[in-house]
This record gives sequence, structure tokens and C-alpha cells, in this order.
Amino acid sequence: MVWNKPQTKVFFELYFSSIIFVNNRLWIFYYNRYFSVVLVYLSLYLIAPVLNDFVKYANRRTFKLVLIALFLMQTIYGWGGFAEYYMEGYSTISFIALYLLARYLKVYTPSVTQKGISCYITCFIMCVILLSVSSVIFSMIDTLDSIMQIVMVKSFSYINPVVIVQSCSLFFIFEKMKISPNYSKV
Repeated sequence: MVWNKPQTKVFFELYFSSIIFVNNRLWIFYYNRYFSVVLVYLSLYLIAPVLNDFVKYANRRTFKLVLIALFLMQTIYGWGGFAEYYMEGYSTISFIALYLLARYLKVYTPSVTQKGISCYITCFIMCVILLSVSSVIFSMIDTLDSIMQIVMVKSFSYINPVVIVQSCSLFFIFEKMKISPNYSKV
């Protein structure tokens, strides 16, 4: 029997899924669309002590270079379609990059974290406008439908640096908000 690619992929997905449940094994970097989020979080949980040691012993320059390299690789390989394992930013490698970014912002508190709430709101709105305008422009192009659909999906995923900046600015908006503790009286 000759198998084409989709049949082979379905077979391997079912096979590895059964190994995960029957033999109680964890395949950390394996992509399975049904269990990927659970596996990614579990793998990040298992890798976190190693990442914390890296944060502890790396100097600021090394840490920054590693972050830049991780996000550059994710953006180039994710957008270029060279590496499917980035899974639009929902892979273990992408979560490692986000985890290290959060740790960098917490440990070193660069000047970008010291801005006022209006700066983060402006940044968030600019990212929303940029993504909205790009999606309108891409939707108006009818010549390359399948390619434009891929670009549209990737432009709203976590391999897009604009989405990561937008997420960080939204985080800082809520971090800078002053919420009174009297909300429990409601």
C-alpha cells in the first residue's frame, strides 16, 4: 500500500497520541494539533528550571542576544514557512522565547517598562491600526488567494513581532492600572 503525505501524517498523529496516553510518555517537541497546548505548557514547565538557571547566570548582553536570536529565528522561519514547528507561535520554542522575554523585562526592567500608561495605550492602538490596515490591504488583493490567506493567518499569530509588542503593551496597560481594592463589596 502506498501512502500519500496526509495519510502518513494522520497515521503518525494517531500513533504518537496513543503512545502519549497508553505508555504515559511525554513527547515534548512533537506537534500534535489536538494536544499541542497541553504539551507545550508541560514542556515549558519541565524546561523552566534550565531557563531560570540561564537567567541567573547569563549577563544582560548575552540574555539580550539570545532573545533577539530567538525572535529573529521565529519571525524569519515562521513567516518563511521553512519550519512548521513554530506553529504560528504556539510551539515550545515560541513559549520559551516569551518566557525569557518576560523574565528579561522582570529582571532587568529596561526603560520601556518605566513608561506611563498613555504610552502603552498609544502603542497598543498603533499595533491594532497597523494590523487592521494590513489585513484590509491583504484582503483587497485577489490575485494570490491561498498565499494571502496564509499571510493573513500569520499576521495575527505570535510569530509576528507586532502581535508580541501589542501583547506586551496590553500587559503593561493592566500592570499600570490602579484598581481599588473595594471591588469585593459588589
